[in-house]
Amino acid sequence: MRYEFDVNKLDLVDLDGHDWRNGFPDDKPLNKHIASSVYNQVRDVGLDDKCKAIYNGEKVEFDDREKELFEKTIKELGISPGLVERRILQQIVNIGE
Repeated sequence: MRYEFDVNKLDLVDLDGHDWRNGFPDDKPLNKHIASSVYNQVRDVGLDDKCKAIYNGEKVEFDDREKELFEKTIKELGISPGLVERRILQQIVNIGE
């Protein structure tokens, strides 16, 4: 299976209307935070280019193995609040074979 992740499509607005994307500093916005955290945590060469692309705000495709590693790492990072972690995981979309 193939999956797509586009960091620019993340909707991080909570029920009260607060946009959690604004909670990240200007020098390290959400896309850079996600990419560098996964890049530094995972010991997998296959995800290197994907992390670099996410860092630059680009859409990426994962295979099953890469998706599992990415999801596992995001969960281990314990990004707070939970809404941000949940929305990151929900943005991994199945695009077929």
